[in-house]
Amino acid sequence: MSRQQQQICDEILDSVRAGLRQRRQEENAWKGEGGPEDVAEEGEGQEEANPFPPAAALRPAIAVLGPAGSGKTTAVHKAIREATQHGCRVLLAAPTGRLAATMREKFPDLEVDTVHGAFLVYKPVHETLEIMLPYDLVVVEEVGQLSQRIFERIMEQWQAAERLPTLVFVGDFYQLPGPESSSALDAGMWHSVMVKKRELHTMLRCKCDKLRKTLDCLRTNKPSKAQLREIKAGHKAPSFGRAGYVMNEVPSLEDVGHIFEETPDTMFLTISRKAAAYLNDLAVQVKFGGAAPLQVVPADPESNVANYHKGRMVAEVPLQVPIYQGAYIILTKNLNKAVGFVNGMGATVLGMDGNNVLVKTDQDGSWPSIRGPRRTMSCTTLCAWGTPAPSTKSRGRR
Repeated sequence: MSRQQQQICDEILDSVRAGLRQRRQEENAWKGEGGPEDVAEEGEGQEEANPFPPAAALRPAIAVLGPAGSGKTTAVHKAIREATQHGCRVLLAAPTGRLAATMREKFPDLEVDTVHGAFLVYKPVHETLEIMLPYDLVVVEEVGQLSQRIFERIMEQWQAAERLPTLVFVGDFYQLPGPESSSALDAGMWHSVMVKKRELHTMLRCKCDKLRKTLDCLRTNKPSKAQLREIKAGHKAPSFGRAGYVMNEVPSLEDVGHIFEETPDTMFLTISRKAAAYLNDLAVQVKFGGAAPLQVVPADPESNVANYHKGRMVAEVPLQVPIYQGAYIILTKNLNKAVGFVNGMGATVLGMDGNNVLVKTDQDGSWPSIRGPRRTMSCTTLCAWGTPAPSTKSRGRR
């Protein structure tokens, strides 16, 4: 790790140790007990233990910020591992089920959940104020995806826990925003002394100078026409030349076939569900031709473009999805967090077992996706070939 990463790791661990001392002092004070380790720091005098800690003892939360590949996760994960080695209780929270599943795979022995599950967002806040009390370290990934409402809720729960746990936010506000129009940046507490910011600037993971320059440009700015031409140069799909071939403005079956021929794992990014559905239909034709599907099953109504009128969902008719062995799908419901069956997880179809669709998730876990007689299957279209880009709302280009 770099010196700056190590400093961040040490700062988190110092805060955890301070929280443990503060917790122990408060417990002993209420019991009327005390010991040498509970005496005030050297130079502060040896006053009687006070069950109400001074303001100086109320440590701030720590926000570790920086671009992708700058080492945020490396530094924080090292602190997590060292804290757990010393018996600390750690809670990890992520805004999406898929990211939570990835973290659960890295830390199988820790408590990992989505932000909504970890902080009981679906309950009134007064019923959840003690949620952080059992923990010594709480890490919230992708702070840029938190709305103002959820950020303020987490801070309120942390204060209700007397700031005893060390609270760490990790992320980058220039990356993908959350689904709501507000962010933690809109909260007054984010700009107060209650949140101490630590920033990493160097993209350590990126070894290509040209790519690093491109990422620096795109992270915070809208590229100029000249910059866009430079970025696009040599990256047209498909790249190999064909005499007289010009790709259509709206991709055709032939265009999609040429792209898959060159790069079979291509992901098409679209602006709308309608465009994603169009490309997915073409992808199915290219991948499976006239082969008969294993079965056609009802799937997520939100993926059915026929349910929308002028951008609003007006019906809930399930999308009829043909299931092919080897097709790539996206799960759209949280079914089993323990094995990574969560919203957003990609999976490859292995086959059918009655009404069950057998899949292998991107986490290499196989599990049947159950579909009862009157229940829709928890996957969207053969959709990882074409997927709509998340809206950036009104907070500028991301």
